[in-house]
Amino acid sequence: MKKLAILLGLALLTGLLMVSGLVAQMGGGMGGGTGGGNWGMGGGSGWGNWGPPGGGGWMGSGWDSWGGSWNTPPNPGGTWNPKWKCANAKAVLYLFPKDQSGALITSGPYGMLNYNLFGTQFNFQFSAFGMQGGTSYTLVYYAEPQPGADLIVLGTVVASANGRVQIKGAVNTGSLPAAYDANATAVAPSTATGAQIRLVLTADIDSTGKHMAVFNPNKYLFEYNLITFIDTNG
Repeated sequence: MKKLAILLGLALLTGLLMVSGLVAQMGGGMGGGTGGGNWGMGGGSGWGNWGPPGGGGWMGSGWDSWGGSWNTPPNPGGTWNPKWKCANAKAVLYLFPKDQSGALITSGPYGMLNYNLFGTQFNFQFSAFGMQGGTSYTLVYYAEPQPGADLIVLGTVVASANGRVQIKGAVNTGSLPAAYDANATAVAPSTATGAQIRLVLTADIDSTGKHMAVFNPNKYLFEYNLITFIDTNG
């Protein structure tokens, strides 16, 4: 009986270790469906279950703790402050072309923006595929109303011969959406607010870099949904 008890104890311990390992592997973030995701579990590594457009992972914009954890508020009993969130919290946004009706085309060219949710600068990495090789593209924060009032240039690059665009940077954007952006205030019946991020032709931006001079929307990539960024200096 004593030997049997020892064997049962070892089996139980092995099972607990296996479960613990599985939970650790899931730490990069969990969720499913289309649109905004759930908070990541923290403590993991990588983006967890993020997937490509049309795949089994996330679509649009979602949240992830990027292997971090929640910071302890300086005053746990006080009012919640977004600045207490993990400084490394990140999200992802997909961008797609639109057809003549304004509907997103989720097959063909697309872009993916990884960005931080909080910080003193808008830190991001952007990649797009299937664009026109040798063409200069600019990633912008596009504020409404048209023609993109006081848009913010996030980065400019010439697409590679195979149509790939890669832009990385850290820009002093302030919180997004900006107060002057019409999308900062919900208009009934919609309750949506947030910032528009778009990939446009560099040649279509006016010389001041503050708004669009001309529009060629059939050559742009548009945000799957609106995003927010909190400037912790604000």
